[in-house]
Amino acid sequence: MLAGLSAFAYSFFLTRLLTGVHMHYMIIERFRDGNPLPVYRRFREQGRLAPEGLRDVTSWVTEDLGCCFQVMECEDPQLLTQWT
Repeated sequence: MLAGLSAFAYSFFLTRLLTGVHMHYMIIERFRDGNPLPVYRRFREQGRLAPEGLRDVTSWVTEDLGCCFQVMECEDPQLLTQWT
């Protein structure tokens, strides 16, 4: 069943299986004026600012630091709406 899955897809499968969480959300953030510094400063000073129950699964940025991809999980979609 797992043959042919990428490492990324496999990690999602295991997370879902082990935690029982069934919803993952992909957040795509494009930095204003292509400048990630204000976002990273805020993150360093205040953390992710996500509501209780919204969990970060993984995240990565493009090589040019112009865009950030975040995979979040939660059982209540309202938490995601509250955060974004």
